Amino acid sequence: MKKVIFYIDGFNFYHGLKEAAEKIDNNPTSNRWKKFYWIDFVKFCAQFLNNDEQLVYVKYFTARPLNTGKRERQNILMSVNQKLNNSILEIHYGKYIEKEIICRASCGQPFTYPEEKQTDVNIAIAMLEDYITGLCDKTILISADSDLAPPLKAIARINKRKGGNHEIEVLFPPGRFSSDLYNSHSWKVTLLKGYRSMFNASLLPVEVKLKNATISIPPRWRKFLENKPGG
Repeated sequence: MKKVIFYIDGFNFYHGLKEAAEKIDNNPTSNRWKKFYWIDFVKFCAQFLNNDEQLVYVKYFTARPLNTGKRERQNILMSVNQKLNNSILEIHYGKYIEKEIICRASCGQPFTYPEEKQTDVNIAIAMLEDYITGLCDKTILISADSDLAPPLKAIARINKRKGGNHEIEVLFPPGRFSSDLYNSHSWKVTLLKGYRSMFNASLLPVEVKLKNATISIPPRWRKFLENKPGG
């Protein structure tokens, strides 16, 4: 059996779903994609395995938001996924920092905004380390961030030099695209916007009943699950 590890760029995945209604459906008020904030990551990834493949890990990379509400919703999502999937799911945290920039409009005033740090590097290191140590036979990246092209090219280059048969695949989140990743001949690219059935099959129930607890979807996300036109 081929050993497979998925690497999910949480920031790219989340914002892809957030922007997909406008970029794909031309309807920014649609809930068609936002409801997939609330999914089982391992169940989603497992659907992309071939019959001769074994899921070793799903490694999810993110950072804790500075905004209290966003951080609480993320904590709930991470908690339910971790409890459902135990050791097969690894969550790796970078961090956010407040970055000061100057407004380019007429006001010219300084303001701060949160910037995610370390995630790209964490993903790159994990993919390279797992390949070099032989932890997997296939690398699957869920992201459309062109900054991750160099480590994938390094894996492909080293694999070719060694005469190996390591496989690489890149899955673009809905609403996200990268020419640098798409145009490479070193890996297969799949556009996840065409796989809504797999998203739907991975949706978590409104209340997830565990052995010793019940975890509910964050109230702000509940409306995304409502069956409304365009939702």
